[in-house]
Amino acid sequence: MASILSLSDDCLLRILSFFDDPYVFHCFILTCQRFYHVSKNANSVLHLKLLKSKAENYLKRYIVGEGNSYDKYCCLVNLLHRLSHLSASRRLLTYDKVVDAWQRCGPVVAKLLTWLRSAESSKEEGEPRATCYTESRKFTLQLPCCAKKMVIETTHFGDYGHNYDIELTIRVSCEDLNAESEGFSSSHPGDYMYMGEEEVNGVAESMQEVIEVLQKELGDTVPPINGRFFIWFCFFFPNGSGLNVEQRLRFKDESRNTKPTTASVMSAIHQFHKNLESENSVQKMLSEWEAGEQRGSIYGKLLVETFQLLALRSEAEVFDTLQKDAKHFYNIANDYSFEKLPKQLLLQLILRTFLIKSGYGAGSIANKFVESKVQFKCTGGNSILVFGSMHGDGASDPTWFELYLDVTLPDGQVIKLEAKETPMEIEKLSPVTELVKRSISHDIPEKLVPKISNLLITVYFLATLGFNVVERFIERYNNLLSSESEEEEDDEEEYEILSFFDDPYVFHCFILTCQRFYHVSKNANSVLHLKLLKSKAENYLKRCVVGEANSYDKYRCLVNLLHRLSHLSTSRRLLTYNKVVNAWQRCGPVVAKLLTWFRSAESSREEGEPRATCYTESRKFSLQLPSCAKKMVIETTHFGDYGHNYDRELTIRVSCEDLKAKSEGFSSYHPEDYMYMVDEEINGVAESMKGVIEVLQKELGDTVPPINGRFFIWFCFFFPNGSGLDVEQRLRFKDESRNTKPTTASVISAIHQFHKNLESENSVQKMLSEWEADGQRDSIYGKLLVETFHLLALRSEARVFNALQKDVEQFYNIANDYSFKKLPKELVLQLILRTSLVASDFNAGSIADKYVESKVQFRCSSGNSIQVFGGMRGDGASYPTWFEVHLKFTLPDGKVIKLEAEEKPLEIEKLSPVTELVKNSISHGIPEELIPKIGNLLIVVYFLAALGFGVEEPFIESYDKLLLSESEEKEEEESD
Repeated sequence: MASILSLSDDCLLRILSFFDDPYVFHCFILTCQRFYHVSKNANSVLHLKLLKSKAENYLKRYIVGEGNSYDKYCCLVNLLHRLSHLSASRRLLTYDKVVDAWQRCGPVVAKLLTWLRSAESSKEEGEPRATCYTESRKFTLQLPCCAKKMVIETTHFGDYGHNYDIELTIRVSCEDLNAESEGFSSSHPGDYMYMGEEEVNGVAESMQEVIEVLQKELGDTVPPINGRFFIWFCFFFPNGSGLNVEQRLRFKDESRNTKPTTASVMSAIHQFHKNLESENSVQKMLSEWEAGEQRGSIYGKLLVETFQLLALRSEAEVFDTLQKDAKHFYNIANDYSFEKLPKQLLLQLILRTFLIKSGYGAGSIANKFVESKVQFKCTGGNSILVFGSMHGDGASDPTWFELYLDVTLPDGQVIKLEAKETPMEIEKLSPVTELVKRSISHDIPEKLVPKISNLLITVYFLATLGFNVVERFIERYNNLLSSESEEEEDDEEEYEILSFFDDPYVFHCFILTCQRFYHVSKNANSVLHLKLLKSKAENYLKRCVVGEANSYDKYRCLVNLLHRLSHLSTSRRLLTYNKVVNAWQRCGPVVAKLLTWFRSAESSREEGEPRATCYTESRKFSLQLPSCAKKMVIETTHFGDYGHNYDRELTIRVSCEDLKAKSEGFSSYHPEDYMYMVDEEINGVAESMKGVIEVLQKELGDTVPPINGRFFIWFCFFFPNGSGLDVEQRLRFKDESRNTKPTTASVISAIHQFHKNLESENSVQKMLSEWEADGQRDSIYGKLLVETFHLLALRSEARVFNALQKDVEQFYNIANDYSFKKLPKELVLQLILRTSLVASDFNAGSIADKYVESKVQFRCSSGNSIQVFGGMRGDGASYPTWFEVHLKFTLPDGKVIKLEAEEKPLEIEKLSPVTELVKNSISHGIPEELIPKIGNLLIVVYFLAALGFGVEEPFIESYDKLLLSESEEKEEEESD
């Protein structure tokens, strides 16, 4: 830039003389003119747009790349919320606001406004059901006469679906004065004028001391402060709805009722802003965020610079929009549908997408209709506008049965898609797909462009609209990218080897393959790399369970190792600063404090014993008590039966060195229904656990209320990360200073100690070494698994270990099934290697519900797959009988084969196309003489086993010999 500025006018004119095209010259001059005008006014709307545009761009790049972890995402959202709150707070107290309060709410409210020191609010939706919401408000007053600070907090829980009652809570603290009023009305706070006298008087009674303090500070008012005014004040001050005329309090001294002057409020305004900036420094917020997680982040630094400029302008609405963007695009980037996509493709789609309007909220869900609108920017500067709407049943866990999409192209053409519980006609979207391809083609690898399909575009736009319900309206979406032609996968060594490629197409395929492997290996933390690790682990595990680890003891050791690795990966995320803040918000300050004492936790669930519909959930966690320096271990078991043949059994065991306590069989309720357990049951638990409760109470100090039986039951069964605690049971400290939001500094020591203990007690290297030494010394795949598990454990991939554990259990059962024991091992191995478990709900609950379903995938040699879906209906008994089965095979060409049987054999002769595909796929991995012996019987029995339906007898006539004899081979060939 300096070198351009140093050029003379003659030199600049010479440069301009090189423009031969008058139109290009005209565009260049206009561009220079526009940039000049924009740069002249740093506070112009265009400049704000530029800042917002930069922030959106950096934000999207950050959440798709560097800030893709959940913890970093939560930190970012929290920062945006705080910046928005600060920007909004700067406008809460001005002379105009005081005059407006005087006009709309009366002189007393105007006076109260001059005492304001801080205010914040939030609204959460979706908990415990989709139609529910919780509005939280908190504001602080500086009382002038007594020089005390009064903090008022309110919560308003509601359900647009009317399944839950409205719950209102008011909490007030003023040094040693603490008051609470909760559940006092089933009316909306806005209807305070229509609340019954009994409800209003109840609030006035519980808040009597608070009202007296305020009245004393204000002096005589007409009328005096009453319950209705106080309810309005708590829920709508300082900037809520106007106060009803009847409740507009005035001072008894008429001279105090005159319109406020600038001089009379200037001191209060100055003090308000002074306190606000000292307690909420923008620089401090940004420095803490940058130091916490963003040390090496490029876009983190750019975001800090941009946020600082926006914060100087007090742009609360921009921070609110950015917060919505962060939540929206993080959910897209981490959607299961897109985790298989290359990151550069997903990033380019997200960078060009802008959320215009989203009506997907608790209210619209309850109203049975939601609508959203997004914009996709094309390369020409024009846009594709996508409008979507859905109709549903309005339930708390909604089902959507109608979907409408209107896609408006830059030329004005409108493409409409409709679906009513049927798949969408996505082939109509070809013009949209072509536009999207052209728009992002320069920013993604060339080979990806032809793979972008109508399916990907449909699923992507549904996700951007917030409509994560694609299963009902999209037939298949496992592979969002179109498959490419088969590529050679030979190794490159020397030019001499390359010279043997005679076919240019084969040579091109080979180079592309090398390029793909190079890109995968470059980024060790990419999603592709994770998929590669998972794929390797699955392959080695299957080979292990069919071959080297085929014995039951070795199988159990392997399952136990995977469980421990999963537990360790999960545990690493149990205690973070965000988890402590979340506990503080959802469960109260006492639970947040208990979480900082947390040291370890594990849980398991067993099904099928003593009957198929039974289950046992076991949990165990430990706390390090800070004062007495003892470790407390709490264990719970919850036995239940979906079939209702056995009574529910709950057990709690606690040990703390020489203190032992046990409470068992104390309730027939599910632990989640602890609020509905009868007092006798609760008191029984409290009595048997009295010593434990006393120890915890002593460690915590005084709480309001003290620890009781209901809280203790919730604590044992759901701490540290279970369901939210009922509002009535959210314990607070008697000392109000201990109830403030935890800071990073206050919990960092506990977090550090937790992770230090976790790694020392659960070393990955130690686990793997013990397993390898215990029976894998000469195991080839055992050594390969150790290497792969080690890499997965470093990434804390708990979900991968859980999936691998399910795979081991499923494929070990297949390999050791009586039906397959007689088959050659190489045949069973080849079948298992190509089979993947997609979904299964074969469990105690679905058995009791009389219907189970599963889905598996069989990978063919072409790279495409056979999708196999199965469902069974039974009698729901503890020892179930299944009388109906239906199977659906979707072949790579889209052809569907359906088999159904109700207490009769399946028509397996229909499966010949499936059998041929399977034979072709595994023919290179088994002896040639086995291929003609594979018949429809083997295929149907294998897929029934793969689906988990080990009940072939009612549906298969005879399966003693799964391989065809020579005569049967000839018969099958003739029938084909």
